[in-house]
Amino acid sequence: MKTLTVAIEDETFERAKRMAAERHLSVEALIGELLTGKTPPRSLHWLEECFRLMDQADGDSRGATWTRDDLYNA
Repeated sequence: MKTLTVAIEDETFERAKRMAAERHLSVEALIGELLTGKTPPRSLHWLEECFRLMDQADGDSRGATWTRDDLYNA
């Protein structure tokens, strides 16, 4: 196995540490998985961001409801 040293921004490293911890991996193991395609790079963070944005939205349906077919036809 080869050893590689890289320099990354502090913020990027902190994100990598959190992402690795969520998967019970070391940062080194996470990077190895990312490079071999075993772990999708964005994971479910996009979904968490979607929910965060929905929580921030100030929408109001005014009691309207939709069926699945209504949404497909929209």
